[in-house]
Amino acid sequence: MKTRAVPISSRNACSAVLFAFVAAFLLIFIGFMPGSALLAAAEEAGSSSEVIAGAGADGTVSIADQSSYKTALQGKQLLAGKVVQVSPDTVPSELSTASWASPEAKAALVGVIQTHEGSWNGTAQDAAAWLQKNMNASLANEIARAASGVPVSLQLSFGESPHVAGGWWLLETDLDAAGAQEAATEPILCVLGGPAVQITEKADMPAVEKTVNGGTQNVASVVEVLDYSITLTLPANYDSFDSYACTFNDTLSKGLSFQDESIVVTSSLAPDTPLDPGLYTVAKQSGDGGTTILSIEFGNPKTAVPALQVGNGPTAVTVSYKAQLTGDATVGAASPNKNGVTVSFTRAPSSEAMGETEPSETSTYAIALKILKADSQTGKGISGAEFALKDTVNNRWWTGADWTDAQTNLPCDADGALLISGIPSGNFELVETQAPSGYIKLDKPISIVVSAQLDAAGSLAFSVTAQSDAAEVQQSGNEAQTGVATVIVNNQQEGSILKTGDKALPLCIGLVAIIVGFSALVLRRKEERDWRHETEY
Repeated sequence: MKTRAVPISSRNACSAVLFAFVAAFLLIFIGFMPGSALLAAAEEAGSSSEVIAGAGADGTVSIADQSSYKTALQGKQLLAGKVVQVSPDTVPSELSTASWASPEAKAALVGVIQTHEGSWNGTAQDAAAWLQKNMNASLANEIARAASGVPVSLQLSFGESPHVAGGWWLLETDLDAAGAQEAATEPILCVLGGPAVQITEKADMPAVEKTVNGGTQNVASVVEVLDYSITLTLPANYDSFDSYACTFNDTLSKGLSFQDESIVVTSSLAPDTPLDPGLYTVAKQSGDGGTTILSIEFGNPKTAVPALQVGNGPTAVTVSYKAQLTGDATVGAASPNKNGVTVSFTRAPSSEAMGETEPSETSTYAIALKILKADSQTGKGISGAEFALKDTVNNRWWTGADWTDAQTNLPCDADGALLISGIPSGNFELVETQAPSGYIKLDKPISIVVSAQLDAAGSLAFSVTAQSDAAEVQQSGNEAQTGVATVIVNNQQEGSILKTGDKALPLCIGLVAIIVGFSALVLRRKEERDWRHETEY
């Protein structure tokens, strides 16, 4: 078999062609890669927010399209210089011919570097190299705090792709443009001004959830003690904060009375172990319309509960307390007794600016029983009656504000009405202890059954039944909305043969009918005898 020698120059030419082909293929392949391959170098040069190659023109920067978060940013240039692209498949991360962008930027960077390097006194180029070597999320926060006095020279909103000068830039959330209920992204420190760059912000809102007796709504009666719980789930980027302030701002409606000394605070690390009360402060004050405003303030949970970190599992703080439903409670589905909370929180790892969560609210429904004393003939209300209401299950009497072992007389108003607000579900006896002047007092109690609960749809269902010939329930069909059910108690005036509600009434009527019938029969037979007698003679 013969072989043919290939000249060295020809082999080199072939190798060059092959190398060019492979290089071209790799570039094309990288060009179609989904950004994740480009992220490694970016994360090395930036904070934990993603800084990846963008699709715009060289020298531009833009914000990635995220449905959850894309708040406007503002930029501060720290170092200026010519951008050096380390390799074709990475975001640019180095500068040459670096210079200080401003005296304020120099002071901020030198101060931070010296806290790590002692008496460091290098050039701007040395600072660029130091940033390239040491950059991480914690350092970005530190530089952001130190750079508070550096002038803002870039405003960046979603949908924009401005050209920026080459250099190291600090990007932070524009807190003035963002709403108070928007969190701030972690500070982003990166090199801009070379190939296009896209910023994917990393931010998260804390979330607050409030419950009453384990749910968002319930039905309760006056003097019942309710258990409230407020859970604040800390943001996913909580670990990037060196300090994190939060204050629970809780508002109880007029019909709810906060029980002093009932507050207990726990963390998700030890849900059954209360935190030391010295780690937080509690303040109470009166608000508009008879409301009560509670404030539970944490100076810094990161020092109060240092082990509370995202990396250690769920990060949440829970505030629990008790409140009693009072006689000032509103009634009906249309007027629940509300208890709402928001939490003020530190918005940005590099700022002391405070934001506020969306509110979380609970609703407690109460009901009322209205007794109306009426004339049995006219149906009009009459004053002067008194009643006593007994809970037959617990064998206790209603005083008008609480339940007691002793019978208490409750007077009707000038219209003959008696309102028992905040009555619980149960079985009751209504006893007339005094009749209006000129009327006959009932000699037997009226049995009343009250039922109030939330149905499967979470709506208030309310019904009342009364068992007595002298009482009737007035049905409007709107009892659940108004929260009031009316029981009409009829009274008969004195001088009547029978009392209203007397069960002997039907018997008496029957006896009268028998007597009348018998008399008619006797009279007829007498007439028949008289007629026969006359006929015989």
